[in-house]
Amino acid sequence: MTKKGPLGQAAADGEIQIARLVIGRVCALPTENGWTELHITSQSVHLYVVRLLLRRRADVNVVDKVNKTAAELALENNRADVAWFLAGYKAIPNVRSTLPRPHWR
Repeated sequence: MTKKGPLGQAAADGEIQIARLVIGRVCALPTENGWTELHITSQSVHLYVVRLLLRRRADVNVVDKVNKTAAELALENNRADVAWFLAGYKAIPNVRSTLPRPHWR
């Protein structure tokens, strides 16, 4: 099992206030499989934390050890809304052309 780190754990648990406190206070080193905090949070149900990371200039095109971006992981985990959002930040691949518009757009 992959360790999520403090930010990833807060995002996975829905602890938005903790996530806000942690961003910028911990080192976002990749996990053993190459996931950054953006990779981890893109799979969670909390788009808000993904937005916080992007405001802090998280790189949307970092790939893990199997060459997957956060947008690709979001798609694999049925998070088309997150993938669409990441595409707005120039995520590769540009998933917007293949997805329906999310309901919040």
